[in-house]
Amino acid sequence: MLKAGIVAGDLGAVEGNLTAVWGYESLLGGRVRLFTLDSLQAMTKGASLAVAAERGVRVISDYLPPQVSRREEYERVFELERKLGSRPEFAAVARYIQIIARHSNGSSTEETG
Repeated sequence: MLKAGIVAGDLGAVEGNLTAVWGYESLLGGRVRLFTLDSLQAMTKGASLAVAAERGVRVISDYLPPQVSRREEYERVFELERKLGSRPEFAAVARYIQIIARHSNGSSTEETG
């Protein structure tokens, strides 16, 4: 959502997406539900899940200029994405938020049989 507004020069759309509940996702080709990190954390807590990891996905990939080949520079871009996605200040502007959670009581199917 951020990239589309920036590329189009539509600062109003960028600002509107700050509070939007729904958006259009060009990679998926349709409407998607939008969540803030706080709302995702609240949902996991409400479901009795403990967050094991959080990261941003696609921090810079959408903004790379055409002269940076995604194919030839894949490993380098991937490594930079991995580093940036693990840092909250960069993850905050990532295209996606990824959360890995587990039961907060620590049980798993392996432990319980």
